[in-house]
Amino acid sequence: MIFRAVNENAVLAGEGSGGVALMSVSRAFDGFLTMAAVLEAIARSGHRISELAARLPVFVMKKGEIPCSPDRVYSALEEFRRSYRCEQVDLADGVRVTWPDHWIHVRASNTEPILRVIVEGDDPEHVERVFADTLFRVNTVVHGKS
Repeated sequence: MIFRAVNENAVLAGEGSGGVALMSVSRAFDGFLTMAAVLEAIARSGHRISELAARLPVFVMKKGEIPCSPDRVYSALEEFRRSYRCEQVDLADGVRVTWPDHWIHVRASNTEPILRVIVEGDDPEHVERVFADTLFRVNTVVHGKS
């Protein structure tokens, strides 16, 4: 998210579909600029891209969606937020809850009558459990059932 990157003085911003923005040059997601940055890293380091990629941390992301009528979206998000009242919650774009090893993001789609559910973390099994639990909780909030 660009606004989060700006607020945190980030060097890079990214989105779930793979878009990257190099904040010192542009605040827009730009594939050509991303390619240039990767090629520059290869040229400066003398390493293969596979070697550079091996240095990066590995995270697992799961995405899903729950049908939700537009008249129910904001009350459903508020009910979901209340279930995390003891946690630090970011409400900039839906409900995002972050822990040291994973995060959950539930937000309204801008184009469809659905709530998007995203979970990311460093342990695939934990991400799968948190994702299933989050889908269940959001579905229960939206529809009153699992």
